Amino acid sequence: MFIMDIFSIGNFDSHHIFSLSENLLRPLSDREKRIAAVVFTVLSAFVVGYLIYRCCFFEEDIVITRIDDDHKLNPFFEDDQEEPILDDKLQQALDCYKANKFSDAALHFEEALENDPKNIRIINHYADSLFHQDLFHQAAAQYEEALKIGPKNFTALKGYANTLFKLGRFYEAKIKYDEAINLETDEAIGSDFLFGYAENLLACKEKRRAKRVLIEALEDDRDKKSFECLKALFSEKRFVLALDLCRKYVKRNRHSSEHFVEKLIPIVRELRLNGNVDEAEQLMKIILKEHKSPYALKEYGDVLNLRGNFKKAYRTLEKALDNAPDDFLVSIMLSMGKALLLGEKIGQAEKEYRSILKKDSQNVEALAYLGFILSLQGKLIEARGKLETALKLEPQNITALGYYAHVLSKQDNLDEAIEVYRKILELDPLNSTAQDCIDKLEAKIAT
Repeated sequence: MFIMDIFSIGNFDSHHIFSLSENLLRPLSDREKRIAAVVFTVLSAFVVGYLIYRCCFFEEDIVITRIDDDHKLNPFFEDDQEEPILDDKLQQALDCYKANKFSDAALHFEEALENDPKNIRIINHYADSLFHQDLFHQAAAQYEEALKIGPKNFTALKGYANTLFKLGRFYEAKIKYDEAINLETDEAIGSDFLFGYAENLLACKEKRRAKRVLIEALEDDRDKKSFECLKALFSEKRFVLALDLCRKYVKRNRHSSEHFVEKLIPIVRELRLNGNVDEAEQLMKIILKEHKSPYALKEYGDVLNLRGNFKKAYRTLEKALDNAPDDFLVSIMLSMGKALLLGEKIGQAEKEYRSILKKDSQNVEALAYLGFILSLQGKLIEARGKLETALKLEPQNITALGYYAHVLSKQDNLDEAIEVYRKILELDPLNSTAQDCIDKLEAKIAT
């Protein structure tokens, strides 16, 4: 039969070939035609299925092989990979690196490279260990070796760019930053990379482009590092750039910036406490355009107190009281009392501090300032009682100690007052006010 002839073709002898050619040349019956159609359909389906299998699964095998090969070359692990078993030298190196013992880590990585000199991850770790020791020339040499092995390795490009920046080779660094940023997605780049990139752009005098990059880092803060970088700009007193960034961010994200500006309030507090009052006020104005919470208004009131604008400070703090939670009321009232006291509204300040003590009878700040106000009014016995209560609660509170010494001196207890001032100097050796008071009291005793 025709079917049998087809399957016997594998024998390749002349008899079968001749017999097959005879059968093929003669006309087919209807039954044979139907059988041939079925066979053709089955074979076609088999071929198509096999081709689909090869396309879908054979390529996956190749990818898996590449990954396996990559693991063999790179024994270090990423965050989302299982931790492989490392040899002793690599484990020691990694432990030292994680513990920020970069000098020891560098030695162990160098030993590990003797056994595996082409391992790009070990080279990158070694270079980074050198970088953290400020050995920038040596780090650059290692990153160059890494890039010879993997010219498109993001970690090596980023590390090399950062190192070139530290070496003052800004335009070379810019080339490497550009190469790195064109390799990866935003997720892989991270805002810390963007801040480094922007800093280098500033060094290359590309200010506008740098600001765009910095804004991008703040807007897409997926790794939560960009805000730390912004805080660092304030800490490094790069106020013009930092304030401009905040201003532009709020302007571009007018309807979604509340969370961002809320996080700026602690920066204002830090600026205020460090004496950078002008910058604190500028930053507060940026915040208050979009965010008028009790916390923001209270901080602005504290800034205005330092500026000497006591009336405006008091009005601002009154607004803060409107929607303040109960556990924040006393904090606002303390600032209001200070605004009244510094503005020489002594009677009103006394009422404010007494109101605070009704809410919190053990508030040391209110007791200390009320004691001082009472001493100004000549009510020395009551003043002393308030200050002694404050010092029982906080024996080392310098404000309370200072006012207590002041009351003692007014009561002509000069020796006791001098002892208290000396205690202040033990706590704060640079307190010039306490030293001046000691000198004056000792001169008074001598006469």
